[in-house]
Amino acid sequence: MDDEEPGDPWRVEVTDTDIRSARRAWLAARDAPLPDEIRIARLYEGLRQLMRAQAQQIADAFRAERDG
Repeated sequence: MDDEEPGDPWRVEVTDTDIRSARRAWLAARDAPLPDEIRIARLYEGLRQLMRAQAQQIADAFRAERDG
């Protein structure tokens, strides 16, 4: 069984809401009166990982639809 199949029990679906929430948390940390650079970096990396995962989901869905 391929790890990227929709039936994979370890697959996590990333939603637009997940991306928005992560972006808001990163922006709030970045714009805080006393910004914590380590926290900002961690939140940004989490945001990047979510965006990457969502892009992979979109690509997987496209390939599944194309390949029938």
